[in-house]
Amino acid sequence: MSFNYTTHTALQLSFLLLLIPSLIVGEF
Repeated sequence: MSFNYTTHTALQLSFLLLLIPSLIVGEF
């Protein structure tokens, strides 16, 4: 349970790290 929650959070963080630069580039 704890491991699954940690993996889910890690996936969300990596998704945000990939999404944020895309949004920044999209602004320019």
